[in-house]
Amino acid sequence: MHQRSQSLPKSLLAAIRKSPSRYTNPDVGQNCTTIASYNIHKCVGTDRRFDPKRIVDVVCELDADLVALQEADERFGNRQGLLDLQALKERANLVPVDLKSNLRSHGWHGNVILARDGTVRDVNCMTLPGLEPRGALI
Repeated sequence: MHQRSQSLPKSLLAAIRKSPSRYTNPDVGQNCTTIASYNIHKCVGTDRRFDPKRIVDVVCELDADLVALQEADERFGNRQGLLDLQALKERANLVPVDLKSNLRSHGWHGNVILARDGTVRDVNCMTLPGLEPRGALI
């Protein structure tokens, strides 16, 4: 799997992103899918500010074909989703995979998969044991 290093200089990252062959894996000679995982901590950064727009900016910067997000919904109450899904669709061409869960949440127990249209065919939701509701997506 092709992985990007966080230690690359910004100029090199910019060159990689602009390259038309960015998704070509020279080891296998075919196009690749870029996958990212990100715990967004309910849109609260290390500066303790709640900023959903900043999260959208970071997800767009990832430029991944498939993004798995954790803690994307409020923890209590109606578990309202916290992201601007329309902005993600317009700016990154990413839409949430339909999980047929709570109409107000983005995902399953705070987990959401964002994908470019046609990337994901099937997702299974698992309930995990524990003191509070937890889930996983396969």
